[in-house]
Amino acid sequence: MAKKGKLLILAVMVFVFWRFFLPGPHVATDLHHTFNQDLISQFSQPSTWGSAGAVGLGEYAVGVLWAWPIHLIFGLFGRFGFSHDFLMKIIGLPPILIMGTFSIYKLLEYLKVGKWGRLIGILVYLLNSYFILLIDGGQIGLALSYSLLPLGWLFYKRYLELKSLRELLIFLFVTLAISIFDIRIIYFLVLLIAFDFLFNLLVNRDVSFSLVASYIKLAFISGIVLLAFNGFWIFPSYFSRAPSLPATYTRTAQTSFLNFTQLKHSISLLQPHWYENVFGKIPPFRKEFLLIPILAFLAPILKRKDKRVWFWTTVAVVSVFLTKGANPPLPGVYPWLFTHIPGLSLFRDSTKFFFLITLSYSVLIAFTVDEIAKRLPKFKVLFPLLLIFYLLFLIRPVYLGKMTGTLSEPAYKNEYLGIAEQIGKDLNFGRIFWISTKAPLGYSSYLHPSVEAGRLGEERPFASATVGTYETLNHLREASYMGQLLDILGIKYLIYPYPDTRREDLDEEKVAYYHTFLGQLSGLPWVGSVTNFGTDQEPVPALETKSSQDHFFVAPATWTVLGSDSIYKELSSFPQFNLSKNAFLFLEEKPKSGENIDSLPFSKVLLYGKSELDLVANFFNQSSYVFPAKYLDFSPSNDSGSSSWPASNALRSNAGWWKREAVDTVWFRDFLQQKYGIDNSDFDYGGGWAVAEGAKSLIINHQSLTIGNVLLARVMKSNRGGEVEFYQGDTLVGKIDTKIEKPEKVKIKLSGYKEIPDTFFEYDKADFQWFEVGQLTINHKRSLALRAEPLTIKTEGDINVVNALVSVTEAELITNRNRINELIHQSRIIYWDKLSNAEKQNLFNRETSKITVSYERKAPTLYKVKVEGLKTPVSLVFSETYDPLWEIKGGSGSYPLYSLVNGFKIEKDGTYEIYFSPQKYVLPGLIVSGATLIFLIWKIWTKM
Repeated sequence: MAKKGKLLILAVMVFVFWRFFLPGPHVATDLHHTFNQDLISQFSQPSTWGSAGAVGLGEYAVGVLWAWPIHLIFGLFGRFGFSHDFLMKIIGLPPILIMGTFSIYKLLEYLKVGKWGRLIGILVYLLNSYFILLIDGGQIGLALSYSLLPLGWLFYKRYLELKSLRELLIFLFVTLAISIFDIRIIYFLVLLIAFDFLFNLLVNRDVSFSLVASYIKLAFISGIVLLAFNGFWIFPSYFSRAPSLPATYTRTAQTSFLNFTQLKHSISLLQPHWYENVFGKIPPFRKEFLLIPILAFLAPILKRKDKRVWFWTTVAVVSVFLTKGANPPLPGVYPWLFTHIPGLSLFRDSTKFFFLITLSYSVLIAFTVDEIAKRLPKFKVLFPLLLIFYLLFLIRPVYLGKMTGTLSEPAYKNEYLGIAEQIGKDLNFGRIFWISTKAPLGYSSYLHPSVEAGRLGEERPFASATVGTYETLNHLREASYMGQLLDILGIKYLIYPYPDTRREDLDEEKVAYYHTFLGQLSGLPWVGSVTNFGTDQEPVPALETKSSQDHFFVAPATWTVLGSDSIYKELSSFPQFNLSKNAFLFLEEKPKSGENIDSLPFSKVLLYGKSELDLVANFFNQSSYVFPAKYLDFSPSNDSGSSSWPASNALRSNAGWWKREAVDTVWFRDFLQQKYGIDNSDFDYGGGWAVAEGAKSLIINHQSLTIGNVLLARVMKSNRGGEVEFYQGDTLVGKIDTKIEKPEKVKIKLSGYKEIPDTFFEYDKADFQWFEVGQLTINHKRSLALRAEPLTIKTEGDINVVNALVSVTEAELITNRNRINELIHQSRIIYWDKLSNAEKQNLFNRETSKITVSYERKAPTLYKVKVEGLKTPVSLVFSETYDPLWEIKGGSGSYPLYSLVNGFKIEKDGTYEIYFSPQKYVLPGLIVSGATLIFLIWKIWTKM
């Protein structure tokens, strides 16, 4: 590149991005400031458990561990005293701009584009609305991978042409770099290579045996190198547990929920959230962007015979279509691809395909400029200069100071730094609870991890305490036991900042609600001091709770509860009840939870509104369970009854049935209340709810349905129910009466404030119960095995809900009934509904010995805990998100307490090692990763 061209690009980049380099931290929704303590801790081996940022309760971190090398580098500089904001200004944005410029320049040079075409191509690639919002939104990893994508494509092409080991090695190195920055972007590189192969096959008709061999060699070597280099996280994934997406992420509905890009946006290279970058806030379409596609699609008109142009035109058209996602035209295509094409579920937000639009448009516009310069030499300077001014005009919000992320000053900067200074002085463990999301400049450390109310509100028991769907966080105010729940989670501070007025349109109602909710929170009995770091008009308050447990604490009493977590409401009315002294394990969260009763012989079993048959069902093997909801859609099917499923599927007809899952607790409970006037807060064994409104029929064919087995079913009983019948062919197996004539009443309060009175709602109580249906007797006509005839479920009544079915032998049923009789004989079962109020209170008023707990944090995945003063077995509570992979050395794995955290059985005084078992596979994988990188660098060095 000529010196003048370099200076021009440098001047343009400085003019556009200078605000990023102003003193102080620059943060965004996806770029939170890392305070020194956390920054230094990043210089360590990969951790399979993470609690940094906004995930203060911790989570299995293997799914994002591919970015560990970047954190390692930042941690290394942190140990030398460099701050996070300084590092972002030195090794954050500058490498992105430098690599992006070099990468697209080398690609255009390879395509033999002239100097003015290359200049404009670079600016289109780095000054478009999508790339700038990546930077302003703090998606630095994505931006780094974006900057290398053209280079990856370039060395792929050079390898195919030259068959050179050197080109292959550089391609592999670039690919590894992209995988470090954001491994998902490898998918786009693979797509481009697939497009190129198909283009050669269908258009160039130039696919020889040697070319196919080159593709096979490239795919094989690339796959091996990628797997080996990523061994540090692939080893724990393979040998322990593979990472998984959150439950809602794989739903087809996500493609519509996150889809704000219309065809006019994608074709115009206009990120729909430009320029405020607020999720869901789509401004009016900006027509000035329409010149971009005109410039791009002029290329195939001006260079009609150039197959390179037609390749990039094909890429542009396909990526424009994919980027619009589930919007018209052909709105059903992307959801289908999302469900059926491997890997596409990583892109529920289709805007990621802007990667391919920006790349193809940059190449096409470069060709356009180059061709116009050749045809109109008088304008070869003026035309590119006009385009530069046009591109700068499009992104004017950047240099006019209208951005809301890294390219602007953080909102309430001094206030958040003041909070950080105060909390940083607290040397005792205590989590920070952000309402509703953590501020990008919010403080976090391993002593004071940050937890987001928005995330926690989706989990039990917070979700089951939420009233309605309008106020998603009203459980903080409405649940009488909320203070005790936050106590066991070690939450010491609550931060409820005034909304960022740059990103939210605040009317009088929203402002009034903020101040009202703040007033309600401040007046709660479990809140102690309130310190406002802001102003009266725009407060940034820190609320400190009156008590919060340490990271580890002992609960002297352990209860296994068969029933709903609504028991908390009743318990909180007892004057002396202390939740931290009583560990609760809810049996109906997962199948086969009865094994916890056997493994915790010191625990008592509370039957809370449940029967002995409900308890029997908790001892069956998980393989015996059938969850009809697993095979249903979220909307009722219009199927007239004909089969829409292959015969091998469990469900072969789902006409009129639909489902909800555990993550839909708030929505489903509100649905039952509003439409049918009934209330239920039972657990679902993790299998969801299959819902039939009116007379419906459902056919189930499952391998566990065996001749001679006894069929049990868990269904909902309510005053809006009716009858559920189970058939094999025309033979009735059994039926369940699901109608309650005189249901109990449930009263729910919605608090008022000042002159606004409290509001009370009354609903009829509904319950899920197990029933013994009958014996399966008829053989499946098409099978020689002992499988029974497919089961048909028929419903009558306003609404019926089927949670689970179990098919077991008569012997298994008798064995488990005997186990219950044995528990009764041992006096371990307590029938809650048969106790008087005084007897209930006496259960929790027992004197306990003084037990001390101390611990040392060796690593995020390893703790040494010392317990002293035990006289009887207890549960050691570890307030990190429950994961069965947490283990106690020499003992067993953890068990879930309070539906949230980990519990360990402790029977005597001693020092115990608590560790996260996948971590043991990191070091072997890390050795493979290091060896791969060293080998690759050595081979490149010898070939240069």
